[in-house]
Amino acid sequence: MEKSKEQASTQWHMVPVTVLKDPNGTVIWEIENCTIDTFKEGNFSEGLVAAEVDGKWGYIDKEGQLVIEPKFDGAENFYEGFAAVEIDGKWGFIDKEGQFVFEPIFDLIRNFSEGLACVEVDGKWGIIDKEGRFVIEPKLGWITYFSEGLAAVEVDRKWGYVDREGRFAIAPKFNWAYNFSDGVARVSVGGKWGIIDKEGRFVYEPKLDLIGEFSEGTARVKVNGKEGIINREGQFVIEPMFDLIGEFYEGTACVEVDGKEGIINREGQFVIEPKRRFTGNFSEGLAYVKVDGKWGYIDREERFAIEPKFDGAGYFSEGLACVEVEDKCGYIDKEGRFVIEPKFDWADDFSEGLACVEVDGRYGYIDKEGQFFIEPMFDRADNFSEGTAYAEVDGMQCVINREGQFVIEPKFRILHQFPNGNFICTTARFKEKT
Repeated sequence: MEKSKEQASTQWHMVPVTVLKDPNGTVIWEIENCTIDTFKEGNFSEGLVAAEVDGKWGYIDKEGQLVIEPKFDGAENFYEGFAAVEIDGKWGFIDKEGQFVFEPIFDLIRNFSEGLACVEVDGKWGIIDKEGRFVIEPKLGWITYFSEGLAAVEVDRKWGYVDREGRFAIAPKFNWAYNFSDGVARVSVGGKWGIIDKEGRFVYEPKLDLIGEFSEGTARVKVNGKEGIINREGQFVIEPMFDLIGEFYEGTACVEVDGKEGIINREGQFVIEPKRRFTGNFSEGLAYVKVDGKWGYIDREERFAIEPKFDGAGYFSEGLACVEVEDKCGYIDKEGRFVIEPKFDWADDFSEGLACVEVDGRYGYIDKEGQFFIEPMFDRADNFSEGTAYAEVDGMQCVINREGQFVIEPKFRILHQFPNGNFICTTARFKEKT
């Protein structure tokens, strides 16, 4: 069919569209020519999020209203009532009315933390308070952010710590330093790592090869090529005697010793001695192991609950485990009996009563009877979480519910879910040029 002259002369162009939908897929709001900076700064912060419209940055609220007009060259999200914005290559801070609290005179700035912000002027870093006064003049080579009242700073290639008044609480004498957490900080001296308190005293002398971040009062460390666990008092909870230590789960962790894998408890005692090359951690009371090229499952007494007879094995989840036989995947129970025969090209763990499986390059979902609950029709798919799952069709991302219905149609290049279940999406639509 021929186009009319009017149709032929009509010009169209593609415009970006950002959409916020609730968990049922209902549009809460949408904005054309808008790309929301959702993924860099952790979504809405203090009720607002930075958004780009026609190449300029402003701020929108959770109803999708532009509360600060897009007029900045760059923008960060709000922290402690202020947001960093850029104009003509210089950075300043605005309030939630969009008014400049501190004019854009800085080369670079970091967000406020504990009432203070780090700023760069002519290649040197200083610290300002919320009145715009310099607590520390721009004279430092590098500075982090304040944590527990102190900030790590670099002066002449040495690191120390300053307090909120800009005084050195700990003189610069370390080769590298991290911020304080739980009252201690990790520092490096002469290529080795140690732990200091807020007086700068070593809780543990710098003789560690590596030290990880503290979590729940402990950190993973490496000494002379061996890994262990240390607490913030500098005491070894688990002596460094393993080649590798994995994450703890259900009170145990996988470890490697001389190329063999075993399982330890939180006291560092062997639950399973390291005598096999491949051993998984416990899940629902069983751990998979590989013996003579076949996979099986052992209990915590190291007895074989399921003899090694599979070509591959996964963790137990909701009472079933995915196993592989001759390049096909199926599911067994804790007696080792096939509940679902191996017939899938790929299969994931069960989650919320369903498991994602692949058949001939398409992904769908089965129930615990092995019946397709949602037919394989997706190019990619993830397991369900809180009633929804991500999927992909023809390169476009979507969200489905447990009935296989589209909560969000497959027409978005980017999808992101907020903690309250709302989704934010970036797409495009054709629009007639004016």
